[in-house]
Amino acid sequence: MTKIWNGYWALMWGVSLVYCTKGDIMLETRESASTSVPMSIGIAQAEASSDAIKPKSKPLADSQNQAAAASPPADSLGGTDPDHFYPVFMMALKDRTLPKSTLRDAKGQIYQFISDASSIQMIGAKQSNLGSYRISTGTGVSGIHLQTPHGESDLQTRKIGELLCIEQSYESCATNTWHRRSFDFAHETISPFQTFTRAIVSKDPKALIVQLHGFEGGKRRGVREQNAKMILSIGSDSALLQAALKALHLDQDPSILVYGEGTRDLGAMRNAQRQLISSVGKGHFLHIEMSLPLRERLASDRKEREQLNDIIREVKKKFYDEAKLSTRP
Repeated sequence: MTKIWNGYWALMWGVSLVYCTKGDIMLETRESASTSVPMSIGIAQAEASSDAIKPKSKPLADSQNQAAAASPPADSLGGTDPDHFYPVFMMALKDRTLPKSTLRDAKGQIYQFISDASSIQMIGAKQSNLGSYRISTGTGVSGIHLQTPHGESDLQTRKIGELLCIEQSYESCATNTWHRRSFDFAHETISPFQTFTRAIVSKDPKALIVQLHGFEGGKRRGVREQNAKMILSIGSDSALLQAALKALHLDQDPSILVYGEGTRDLGAMRNAQRQLISSVGKGHFLHIEMSLPLRERLASDRKEREQLNDIIREVKKKFYDEAKLSTRP
């Protein structure tokens, strides 16, 4: 599935857009690939409208993982300022449009921009620090934004994310383009992936960011964690998650654990996107850790994916209900 998906992307548009330092964005058209023309899209205005959501913290990647990782290629985005992507992300999320081009940094890494009847897509180059993003253009989008930051290492999560993105009316879906050993999208606070998250909560303060992850039961310390198929966390009050599970008659399922309610494992407390959402006070975050047997079922069984979607949507509803209660006089 992934190879077919990537192959489809690779066959699409052959045009590119270059951004340079200090926010200058340059266009290369298909007809004149050697000619660059400045494109003004109001970067200063877009950054000013971001409600000062510009975290300055440093990457959280584990130092041992960094030491063990392969050295990034010289043309990666690791040293560039991802805030240059912010206006383009906001254009995609707010207007459901993109320049008819691909986004390229000064060192050559690119996004391909493609569109179809139901979405626009920004496809990052493989083995880059860009990430890939799909934004729905259909009606009735849900305010749910799905992310799979470890698509290779957390086996099957990329495929599950792609299938859910097709089957459900999620507003956007994002995935990594590099193995976490080299660049961990969930623990780097300076990346286009993080900038995309910032754009989402700037555009919609009620948005729900959902991340899919995988764990190995045999590596967990507790018996409950070893036998779990799923560990859920919103990084704060576990009562909301318990209420969501109860509404679905899943609160007594011993294989579904809630961080802060009987387990302190895999709570996403160091997750960069959770920390961003917490720090700005906009948006909501749901972290879903899944065992390998569950991931394999989800990748092959649509009914299993619909059950996971039921949990996601019920959590979204509980956040909405909580917000309504807090605004009552």
